[in-house]
Amino acid sequence: MTDRISDPAAQAAALVAGAYASAAAQGALPGGISLSPRAEAARDASRGDWASPFALAAAGAMGMRPREIAGILLEHLDLSGSVFASAEVAGGGFLNFRLGDGWYAAVLARAESGDLLGDRRSALAGRRVLVETAAGGAPPLADLRARLTGGALAGLMEAQGAAVCRSAGDGGPFHRTVLVLAPGSPPPQTPPGAEVLAVGPVRLSGSGPALEAAVSMDALRWVLTAGPNRPAELDTDLMIREDWANPLYRTEYACRRCRALTAALAAEGTPVPPAKDVDTALLGDTERALLRRLAQLPDQVDLAVRDLDPGRISRWLTALGEDFYRFYAACPLRCGDAAVTAVRLKLLDAAGAGLETGLRLLGIGT
Repeated sequence: MTDRISDPAAQAAALVAGAYASAAAQGALPGGISLSPRAEAARDASRGDWASPFALAAAGAMGMRPREIAGILLEHLDLSGSVFASAEVAGGGFLNFRLGDGWYAAVLARAESGDLLGDRRSALAGRRVLVETAAGGAPPLADLRARLTGGALAGLMEAQGAAVCRSAGDGGPFHRTVLVLAPGSPPPQTPPGAEVLAVGPVRLSGSGPALEAAVSMDALRWVLTAGPNRPAELDTDLMIREDWANPLYRTEYACRRCRALTAALAAEGTPVPPAKDVDTALLGDTERALLRRLAQLPDQVDLAVRDLDPGRISRWLTALGEDFYRFYAACPLRCGDAAVTAVRLKLLDAAGAGLETGLRLLGIGT
């Protein structure tokens, strides 16, 4: 169990495996089942945060009802030393886990430290990676998309500790070689073992001013690096709007709002408290959902690097922004309870840190 914050799914799976081994050793469940337990985000947050479907998968082999299996697993479950406070049987035989207050406190402490990637910051430490762009002869927008995508991927890999080279002439050997290929460019000579990311075509639409005069480079990064292997549409009318219809504007506004609110309360004599001084037991469901989303960033960076899709970060940012807006609407900061205000203010500060970090990973200024 390496990362207590960003890997609760692995912890839940390990706990189920331990419970099954204990139950089988005591004859409470049939032994010899070769299924590997896994866990997934619970569909109903009111019944827990993570769910294991092991009992449903093993029911046929054991010749027992899934809920009966799950109940026996629950009896043999040992949550001590884990991030979970409780577990219960749910639905047709899921074993659901609820994260403890200590886990939420750890997420707040990590945000306070300024290192939201945690141990993933060294995932590629000591490894040389080549990210090369082949865009010569491509149409200008296709060329731009390839170069922005290559830059975003290089930035994500550097965030995980890799030494990123942008030309094969920089010398290998390389742990990983990625060639970002623009549509319309001549097919290059691909190095052995290279991964080729062929970016999708770009279509320009909108009736506004010329692209280069109207649209910021940040807006171009947001649109062109999302799902880079799919077609992209540059709607200049949408990209220059400063309202809720523009996803980047809405996300950047959430970030600015977090910072403005913390500054306003500090000016009133209520600064952001240290993480160690807030009580996460006071957090409600909306606030906990925001922290669970925040804790997903290391996994999203892993997946973006694995799938060569910086769009995973922009999609995570959009979801985090929406979680912030729900929190802001439902959880007033000035609520008449100093302890609740303190933990909500700390959560607000953490959300701002998450939004800033995600935007910075994409090369977007905040």
